[in-house]
Amino acid sequence: MLLVHGLSETHASWRYQRDFFSQRFRVIACDVRGFGESQTGDAASRPEQYADDLHALLVHLGVDRAAIVGFSMGGVIAQRFAIDHPELTRALVIAASSSVVNRQAAKYFLERVKLAETHGLEAARATTVRDATACFAASRPEVVEAYSQLRREAIRDTRGYSNACHAMASLREQPLTEELVGIRCPSLVIAGERDSLCPPKASEIIHAKIPNSQLRIAPGVGHCLHWEDPAGFNGVVIDFLSSV
Repeated sequence: MLLVHGLSETHASWRYQRDFFSQRFRVIACDVRGFGESQTGDAASRPEQYADDLHALLVHLGVDRAAIVGFSMGGVIAQRFAIDHPELTRALVIAASSSVVNRQAAKYFLERVKLAETHGLEAARATTVRDATACFAASRPEVVEAYSQLRREAIRDTRGYSNACHAMASLREQPLTEELVGIRCPSLVIAGERDSLCPPKASEIIHAKIPNSQLRIAPGVGHCLHWEDPAGFNGVVIDFLSSV
C-alpha cells in the first residue's frame, strides 16, 4: 500500500493509518516532491511529475503492484498514477479529491503561489496554517493544532510549495476527468459530507467516470476525514481492499 499525502503535508499526515494498515499490508508512505525531506528538483508543475516520482519509487523498492491511497492533492496524484501506470496499480483509493478545479479554486492556488514567491517561506507557512482550520468540520482544537504544526513543518522551501500549487491549478485547463474512463483497477472514492474545500460533488464526478468504482460519503466530517474520523476511514478502506 502506497500512501500519498496532500498539499502542505508529509508522510506523517498518515499517523492514524500507518500502524493500522501495517497489520495487513506492507505500507509505504513518502514525502512527495518539495515537501518534508523530499527535494523539489526540477519543478514541472504538473501532476504527471508527481506520478512519475511514485513510479520510480516503487520500481526502486522492487514493488510489482500496489494499492495507491491518495488524499486531496495526493488523490490527484493517485488518479494520474493509475492512468499512466496501470500495470503497477492493484487498487485505487481517492479521498477528498477532485479531477478538475473551477476558476475560483485555480485562483486560490495561484494566489498562494504569488504570496510565497513575493513574501517568502514564512508567509507561505502562515497561510497554510490558517488554511488548516477549514479542513475540519467539527471544533477539535487539539487535532487542528497538531495538523497545523504538521503543515507548517512540511513546507521547506517556496519552490516546492509553488510547484504543487501550480500542479493543482493546472487542473483548470487540463482536467483528468475524461481520462478516468481508462482506469480499470478496483477503485474507491471517499468524500467528507461536510467538506467545504473539496465538496462531495467532486468525488461524485470521479466516481461517475471510473468504471465500476465505489463511492462512500463519510458522515459529519470535513476535508481531513482521515483525521476527524480515523476509525471510520480506516474501516471503509480496509473493507474495500479486503474485497479486492
